[in-house]
Amino acid sequence: MTLCINPDCRFANPNGVLFCQNCGSELLLQGRYQVIRLLNNQGSCTDTYEVLHQGVPKILKVLKEWEPKEDIEKQKLIELFERDFQVLSKSNDPGIPKVEDCFQYITRNSHTSVHCVVMEKILGINLEEYIKQLGRPVEPQSAVTWLEQIVCILKEIHNQGIIHKDIKPSNIILKPNGQLALVGFGEVRRFSQVQHLTGESTHIYFPNYTAEEQTQGKFLPQSDFFALGHTFIYLLTGKDQRELQSNNILVWHQFVNSISPELIRIIDQLIAPSVEKRPVNADEILQKLLVFKPTHGSTVNAEEEQVKTKLRKRNTVTLPLILGGLALIVLSGGAIFSLAANRRTNSATGEQTVSPPPPQCSESTLVKKSGNLYGVIEVGSTGIKGEVIQELPKVNEEGFKFIIRDEDIEERNANAVDPKAQKEAVAAVKGMFSEMQRRFNIPCEQIVIYGSSGVASKAPHKDALAKAIQQETGRVMEFISGEEEANFVFSGVVPEWRRKEVVMIDIGSGNTKGAYQKSTQQGESVTFSIPLGTKTFTKEISKNQGNTDFIKAAENAKLKLLVPEIRDIVQRKPGIQNSSRVYLAGGISWVLYTLIRPCQREQTIENIRDERVARFGEISAEDINTFYFNATGDQKTLFAPDLSKCTPERREQVQKDIEKIRTDVFSADNLIAGAEILRAFSSELKFSGKKGIFFARYAIEALPIGYLIQKLESAEENVTK
Repeated sequence: MTLCINPDCRFANPNGVLFCQNCGSELLLQGRYQVIRLLNNQGSCTDTYEVLHQGVPKILKVLKEWEPKEDIEKQKLIELFERDFQVLSKSNDPGIPKVEDCFQYITRNSHTSVHCVVMEKILGINLEEYIKQLGRPVEPQSAVTWLEQIVCILKEIHNQGIIHKDIKPSNIILKPNGQLALVGFGEVRRFSQVQHLTGESTHIYFPNYTAEEQTQGKFLPQSDFFALGHTFIYLLTGKDQRELQSNNILVWHQFVNSISPELIRIIDQLIAPSVEKRPVNADEILQKLLVFKPTHGSTVNAEEEQVKTKLRKRNTVTLPLILGGLALIVLSGGAIFSLAANRRTNSATGEQTVSPPPPQCSESTLVKKSGNLYGVIEVGSTGIKGEVIQELPKVNEEGFKFIIRDEDIEERNANAVDPKAQKEAVAAVKGMFSEMQRRFNIPCEQIVIYGSSGVASKAPHKDALAKAIQQETGRVMEFISGEEEANFVFSGVVPEWRRKEVVMIDIGSGNTKGAYQKSTQQGESVTFSIPLGTKTFTKEISKNQGNTDFIKAAENAKLKLLVPEIRDIVQRKPGIQNSSRVYLAGGISWVLYTLIRPCQREQTIENIRDERVARFGEISAEDINTFYFNATGDQKTLFAPDLSKCTPERREQVQKDIEKIRTDVFSADNLIAGAEILRAFSSELKFSGKKGIFFARYAIEALPIGYLIQKLESAEENVTK
């Protein structure tokens, strides 16, 4: 995709097009920059894009047009935007992105012009995201190292007469080599966040990290120091400023452990309300940091090191060692870093002690001990997945009592089906188990583990795998069948008030399963399954293809294999055909919705019992036919849906999803096979006559929720016996 940067257009064009198919504006900026995605435009007069120049990603900053009624003087904004970049273009500091180009872009017919700057793209992870992935604050030793690095960068830009004005965790990047870089130069906020006072400056206000004098139009080095202090309070506490307010007073000391009084004093001085009480310049801060030993940077906490290691080049690690139960890594140059899971530093002596990892659980079954959080780990055929599930005090307005928490737990890549990879799978489960205990304080008795139906049917060593996992965690791992999966997904996706109306169909890669509820008996669901999914059906088609092309072979296989399976289910379980609503789940259903309904307008929900847009996307039987014809025709059309009606945020997400579908999820043959499965169900179950057909957006979360509900119900039954 190539994006148009015309503020009035922003159309997503297919690759290879030189002029926007919507507004006619030039797409290859300056004859060399291809705009591939929008990174940020929230609340700012500055859009940030990623562009490609000869295959190398760069950052494009665009100062947008604004309405004349907005109380901002145009020329001053342009000067403010361009001045800093002109100065930065002379800097060679590795912690500052290099400015490579500055130009004015004029749209078709010269209706609009915008000012553009192209900069180096700094590779790495921003510190806000780093804290989220780490799952806890950084250790004081790392904070001191980072503080020194950022102060040195500020010294460089302050000496050139630049005030950054937007220091915050998301504008600091941890690079793959372990060094920090400062980004976010040139951000200009909308008029509602700008105060234009008399004088020479255009005044910009950034909430949360902004000093009082900055809101009054005074930009000083001390303004950056104020924001820097608050940034490091976030890094050391893991909490946003708003969480640390008590009666309009910032209270943060009580949320940090093992932090030296010297570091507390430095940060308190940085955030002093009065400019006069803050350091005069960067050199003064660097002088104060000399009290710390110069080797402080070599004592990095274990989890921090694990996150950083993902960013380092492979050749920096030369040899892993295990010494006396303490994991070590030897880096090039001979420096040794500990990977102990629970290291703490004595603030008085500087000595470190290592506490052993939490013991394995003594209970093998689910026991509700404390809190309302549960951990669910799925050992699947494509990896180890984990979810943190919260039990609500009562059923929410959407009909659910259990919800998936937003905090991500990184999926572990381990092939549980392969007996040779058993150790890796067990280690992945154990790591995720410990992470749930450590990050979320979930008692081990409230963490459950199950093996998917794919592992159950394909792993010859499944019993040995389950035994090894129990030895490492103390928890029993059960294997569930395809029909059990369907039942769990049904209970996790379908609200209680819809259960007598809905048939849920989950088209997986290996099989297709589903469920509906009997209308005669409350709570009893009927499940069904077909041993063909998107990828297994593709294999069957290829196996019986012969000299026929794949499309014709797929249609033949549908008639010979799929349709008889579905008709057999309808004959044995007629309720599947009588349901007035259909909920579709699984990978191919997601692809259908993404490529055919990418910008579906959000509807107003007046009836609480209607399907809410947040959880369901409405589709039609005709959409399934369109998907089939696009998949079997020119797939360029399939991967180039109309995104003109998408919001910028939705457009960016859809573009990512399309690229993922094209390169990672399914092959062209998989799409054809999946489309035939959808068509077979649509025809045999008469989708065109249903009240509604919906893609269940969060069906992927329903399986762990459904499994947890079953285990909780079993635990309650055992207590009452």
